[in-house]
Amino acid sequence: VSFSCDYVGIRDKPPEFYRERVEKFLRSKNATFRNFLCTLPSEELFDAIDLASIPAVCVYGRDGKLKKRFDNDDLDPEDEPFNYERDIIPFLEELLAAD
Repeated sequence: VSFSCDYVGIRDKPPEFYRERVEKFLRSKNATFRNFLCTLPSEELFDAIDLASIPAVCVYGRDGKLKKRFDNDDLDPEDEPFNYERDIIPFLEELLAAD
C-alpha cells in the first residue's frame, strides 16, 4: 500500500483535493497497489511518526510489526539516499526467505 501525505491543512484543499493528482502519479508509475490519503496535515503527521521528510518506506512483517523504516532523516552528506534496488528489495527478499 501507499500512503499519500500531500494534505497540508488548507481548508479549501481537503485531502480529497489531492486524489486525482496522486492517482495520476501512481498510474504513471504503473502502480497496482492501494493508496490511502492522509487526513492529518502533513506537519502533524510527520511529528506524530517522528519523520523529517518524505519519502519513507515502512516494511512490516507478517505479524504486523514494523521490521524496518527506510528514510533519509539521518543521512550524512557523503551517504546516498535509500533506494529500492540496493536497500529495500534485498531486505524484503531476506525477510521473505526467513519465513
